[in-house]
Amino acid sequence: MIKKMMIILSSCLLMLLTSNMTQATMAKKGEHPRKPPQEAIDACENKNEGDAVSFITKRGDEKEATCQTLPDDESLLVAVPNVRERPRREQ
Repeated sequence: MIKKMMIILSSCLLMLLTSNMTQATMAKKGEHPRKPPQEAIDACENKNEGDAVSFITKRGDEKEATCQTLPDDESLLVAVPNVRERPRREQ
C-alpha cells in the first residue's frame, strides 16, 4: 500500500515539475505574447488597419509604423514598426 502511494505521489510531483519547466521554456522562447507598448497602441487610436503612423518609443526613438491587428487579439489595433530591430539580449 505504501509503495503504491509513493508511486502515485512521485508521478504527481513529476507532472507538476514538468508542467512548470514547460511553461518556463515557452516563456523564454517568446511563445507567450507580450503586451505591445502603450505608445504603439495610442498611435493607432482612431485609425484603421493599414494606416501609416509614427510614435516615440520610451527610449526616445521615432518609429515609422503601420497599424495592424494582432493575431491573438484582433480587437487590438497597434502600430507595428516598418523596420524591425533585433531584440537586445539581456546580460
